[in-house]
Amino acid sequence: MLTGGVGQDIQIELVDGGISLSGRWRYASGVDVSDWLGLLINIPNEMGTPTPHVVLVPRSDFMIDHQSWRVMGMRGTGSKTITLGKTFVPAHRFMSWAELQAGNKHPTCPNDEPLYDFPLNTANAMSVLAPTVGVASACSEECIRIMRGRVSSGNQQAQINDKIAHVDAGSNAATMSLLRDFLLSETAMIEQRIGESGTLTPEQRGLSRTKVALASRQALSSAQRLFAALAARCCRKAHGSSACSATSTP
Repeated sequence: MLTGGVGQDIQIELVDGGISLSGRWRYASGVDVSDWLGLLINIPNEMGTPTPHVVLVPRSDFMIDHQSWRVMGMRGTGSKTITLGKTFVPAHRFMSWAELQAGNKHPTCPNDEPLYDFPLNTANAMSVLAPTVGVASACSEECIRIMRGRVSSGNQQAQINDKIAHVDAGSNAATMSLLRDFLLSETAMIEQRIGESGTLTPEQRGLSRTKVALASRQALSSAQRLFAALAARCCRKAHGSSACSATSTP
């Protein structure tokens, strides 16, 4: 879903039954495993006024520039540039951004599960929090694995037996558990509210997105604290290799 103003050279022409669309979009994270792209574009309405819509384009219609994402820290996201030549997009494959943000769905949509009534940005926020918590949890597990194989260069004690290490690892594990529980409970609460009233109020949408943002920050800061604690102690491997630098980062 490319909605953040990442499009370039976009050309839109109204044609019978839909639109003719072409352009380039950057930062298409996960595009290598995607079957469809959702593109936010401005389609002129009956009065000629540009109106934001999300249009769906299948994988067969766009090209991926595999040389456009050659970075270090975020290499795994695969946030590449995609190009769409002049392509026909039928009207049943686009929908008003305002309608999606209100939690509405296409008149022809056959799905009646509560998820399809989620406001779009609420669903997008959840899709960011889930992998953030997952990666932070993996960082926690990796830190504990390293602790199990280290001894302190000062007192020659296994780091896994250090009380401060226990607190660091335990606090992080508890935080990850709380964040996973929050993700599930928040989703269930939204489904319940939608089931009761059919939609979320703007206040409810704003509160949910803020809570998701805070949870994401907490996952990041918790993982950073654990790694910092791991790097701050000058330790060496239990098998007797040389001590690591106290100022090094994992």
